[in-house]
Amino acid sequence: RVRHNAAGGLDLFPHQGSGVLTSTVWGDGVVDHPAGQTIAHGDVVRFIAFSELM
Repeated sequence: RVRHNAAGGLDLFPHQGSGVLTSTVWGDGVVDHPAGQTIAHGDVVRFIAFSELM
């Protein structure tokens, strides 16, 4: 789970386990990213806003 930050980037919630419901409340979307692939600072990722899913 992620949320937009003031710099125009995305902040990753520190705990990404499936049982962490608080991350859904904290964030405003998710990043669609293949498992096991590293994301480096500045990489372009596919962001899906929760508002697009409702």
